[in-house]
Amino acid sequence: MIHPGETPLLIFDNTVPGFVSEFRMQMLGGELFNNNSEAEAAAQAEAEAAAQQAADAAAQQAAQQAAAEAAAQQTSFTNTIVTVDESGFSQACAVSQGGSGCYVPLTAVVNYGDTVTMTNTDPTGVHTFTSGTVDGFSPNPSQIFDSSVLMSGDSFLWQADVSGQVPYYCMLHTWMVGTIVVQGNGPIEETESISVNVSRTSYDPGDSIFISGFIQNLTDYNQSVVLMVVSPEGDIVNLQQVIPDSTGNYSMEFIAGGGMIVSGEYDVRAQYGAQKITDYFVYSGSEEMTPVIPAPVQPEPEPEPVPVSTNVFSVKGAITNYNESPSDVTLRVISPDGVYVIAVDQVTPNANGEFSSQFNVSNWSQDGYHSILVGYNSQEKETRVYVENGMTDGITKKISFVNTIFPESKPVRSNTITTVIGSGTSPSCAATSCYTPSTIIVNAGDTITMKNTDTVMHTFTSGNPGDEVIGTEFNSGMLKPGAYAEWTPMKSGKFNYFDMIHPWMEGTIIVQGSVTEPVQPMPEPEPTPVQLVNLNILWLAQSYDLGDLVSFSISGNNVSGTQKVSVDVTDPRGNTVVSRSVDISEGIHGEIEFRLSENFKTGTYKITATTSDNGMTISEKSYFKLKSQFNSFTISDVMVSDQQGNASTLQSGEMGFIKVNLSSTKSIATLVTVNLFDSELTSIGIGSVQTTLASGESEIILSFMIPEDAAIGPADIYVNAFSDWPSNGGTALTGELASMEDIS
Repeated sequence: MIHPGETPLLIFDNTVPGFVSEFRMQMLGGELFNNNSEAEAAAQAEAEAAAQQAADAAAQQAAQQAAAEAAAQQTSFTNTIVTVDESGFSQACAVSQGGSGCYVPLTAVVNYGDTVTMTNTDPTGVHTFTSGTVDGFSPNPSQIFDSSVLMSGDSFLWQADVSGQVPYYCMLHTWMVGTIVVQGNGPIEETESISVNVSRTSYDPGDSIFISGFIQNLTDYNQSVVLMVVSPEGDIVNLQQVIPDSTGNYSMEFIAGGGMIVSGEYDVRAQYGAQKITDYFVYSGSEEMTPVIPAPVQPEPEPEPVPVSTNVFSVKGAITNYNESPSDVTLRVISPDGVYVIAVDQVTPNANGEFSSQFNVSNWSQDGYHSILVGYNSQEKETRVYVENGMTDGITKKISFVNTIFPESKPVRSNTITTVIGSGTSPSCAATSCYTPSTIIVNAGDTITMKNTDTVMHTFTSGNPGDEVIGTEFNSGMLKPGAYAEWTPMKSGKFNYFDMIHPWMEGTIIVQGSVTEPVQPMPEPEPTPVQLVNLNILWLAQSYDLGDLVSFSISGNNVSGTQKVSVDVTDPRGNTVVSRSVDISEGIHGEIEFRLSENFKTGTYKITATTSDNGMTISEKSYFKLKSQFNSFTISDVMVSDQQGNASTLQSGEMGFIKVNLSSTKSIATLVTVNLFDSELTSIGIGSVQTTLASGESEIILSFMIPEDAAIGPADIYVNAFSDWPSNGGTALTGELASMEDIS
């Protein structure tokens, strides 16, 4: 009821999010009402109050219904929402910038109780679907749903359990906003979208452990369920990827034992896309090992180590079932910046499978956490040691292996190699293999297809991590998800390869036989053997910087008179960048020199010297490496900050910010990427900024949503700078900068 002198506000909700139209009407006393006494007016107001309250409730319900109906007329009915390509580093799609929306559809209409599938289809960015609104750059989550960080291709499922309009946004890119309109209401039948079950509640050594489950809503018939079995101490003792059948059912089976040494409660964790669920079973431990599996060696009880300041630390371990396939243990120590191998060792375990190695840190030049990679057969495990001013805490690092012959460790007859899903975000796959199959057999002349089936970029590069020269046999370059490269070997041999982006990924190709070269007609034999020219490439350095002068000479043995030699230099992609010819004679060299201009790309270059003698083609090859494309560019610092760039901390369940300081002597197009992992090496997210930096000092701040279930403790931060996305031909502007910050 409207009284004289009151200003009623009639509000009509527009279906466009954030827009409210208002209509105001001023009622003037005496013009629309009779002049009654105060007592009469009070009595009238009291009589009409209850009726007005009921009318207001009915009006509110009618307004909500009208809004939903209006939204349904202007939007599409859909249970699927996807992201726009490149919406993570371009605001062109934002409604605030005149775009049509960064989520498709911008407004989705669903029924109450429906399951809404939200998928990150942006191949270039990491996103979230988080209910709530954004005030400028400040997010206001409503706690209705939150997908957390979704990598490209990941999905999140939400069952609509509220009615009305539900706005949402991306926590990492706040210009991305959308709305879900939920029609109707009522009870929802509770159903688990993913389930996992262990066949029994307890097991003894040698028992068969059967794990099964069901996926309620299959998003991709080729997407794997990741199954992990985790010990009471937090160690992963079994890791498998299982493809569900067409009905959504999946299962795996393994024998209790091996790395399952500790008794207690073991977690069984299943993940399908963004969906996770956990079950458990109780294991009696390996003390009562049955004859089916030999009992593991139990180390002698040792007192709890007391941290002391010393310049020496030890790595000790034991290998279960060592005598089944004895092999040496290798150890590599990697510097905190991830660039240098500063120490190596190779030890032979004793008859019980026990091994140990000791390292002196007095001369280690870098302070920080050093990675110790311990390898046994196809398995590799990592531990870390902190070194500062040539001293460490003196605590012995312990590593244990199970001598299991994985199916992938045996050569497989195949002509196709694929990448394991998730191999680019976690080195855990290295225990089995990050390539499938890990070792293959082909015939010389066969064409091998190398395909990236993961969700991030990878390479297939011949050689081993740490080799001075790599990629001489083959190099796929940067492969996007779904892309592939081919290689046709012409000779027999064993060829190792790895991923230059994720060096824990390693594989082997075994080539049988050889391709017979066409027989060339030979001249009639001379009475005496013909001495052919032998070419040499002299005085060539192994590596150069941009702007250096490359200088070398060509000489020859058995040269008769003057011999003309062609010299070609090819870049890492096989393009000829320098072509010269020189004349040589016995004792006289041909000199070649050229300067590495800004047009030269980072990588390994090949020099080929060619001549002919007595109808035969004579050639000699040499290699050098261009270490960096831009010596004038550096990543000077990385730190945790707030949104204004002030020093801060990372808190689980909250938004965190990473500040990167850069330095350049000239204006340069730059792509900066930041990878963040928690203490369990689980990826929290990848952030990127692509822009043109001016000369001098620059600062970039990227935001990350830290999940509530992120592992507490030291988090790894990796910062890289490229001239462009590697898929577009971009190259590294400088070396990677790594840092470590705590998540609390």
